Amino acid sequence: MVFNRPAPKRKQTSSDEDPPQQFVPYDAYKVLYDRVVTLTSLVNQLRGAIVDSGQNKLALAVAESCELLPDLPQIADPLIHDHSAADSHVFMGTSSKLPQVPTPIAPVTTINSLDIAREAAKLLDKATRVVIEKMPDNHDNPNQDSQDLDFFQKLAIANRLPSPKKAHRHQCSSKFRPLKLQFDSSTDRDIFLHGYHKIRSTDKSLLDIATKPRARRDLTKPELETLRASRKFCYDQNKIAGESKFIMSDINYKVNSKPRPFI
Repeated sequence: MVFNRPAPKRKQTSSDEDPPQQFVPYDAYKVLYDRVVTLTSLVNQLRGAIVDSGQNKLALAVAESCELLPDLPQIADPLIHDHSAADSHVFMGTSSKLPQVPTPIAPVTTINSLDIAREAAKLLDKATRVVIEKMPDNHDNPNQDSQDLDFFQKLAIANRLPSPKKAHRHQCSSKFRPLKLQFDSSTDRDIFLHGYHKIRSTDKSLLDIATKPRARRDLTKPELETLRASRKFCYDQNKIAGESKFIMSDINYKVNSKPRPFI
């Protein structure tokens, strides 16, 4: 007796009737395209504003590192898979067959590119500044800035650190106005900061200052708020513990591996 075996099942594969892969709905593509066009325009406006109104060094850096973005080509019509032909499958433009339905676009907030350029310039300036706190100050001395600059330039030379190029007291009513030291680059700023922290307890010119001035990088307002909160936390917790259980690390705090008595 002969038994007929059932025909083996065909492994399921994608057929010509399956929709094409790696395609997205035209509406989604259109929204993305419009957003890229908007962002390209904003970037170009921002670049132009910085080059036109920024500081010379900033404008030159932006002009050399940020190329002007070319305009995008016009968006093409959507494509569909045409099943009406028996032996061929052709992607056809539908501009003449499908009604044009406007695609809703998320509103884009108008941005003043000049304001952005100014904020960018401020941030770049902050990246090259050190702030000295509790440095002796005389509000009535018209030569205070030049004297401060001379002191820290000599300090830098004596300890083989980058020298600041400018010094400026931040105008406020504090007894010791924050002293801002400007450097040529963020690298010089970082090297000076690191070196200052190392020599703070050994350099005689610093040890002779009763107020024990400390140094930090120039901060934005949110960073400054974080710094103040971290300092308060360290002080309160160390006072409770009777030892320096926490210490500052930049604008945050961390556990001190070698605590000392807290006075």
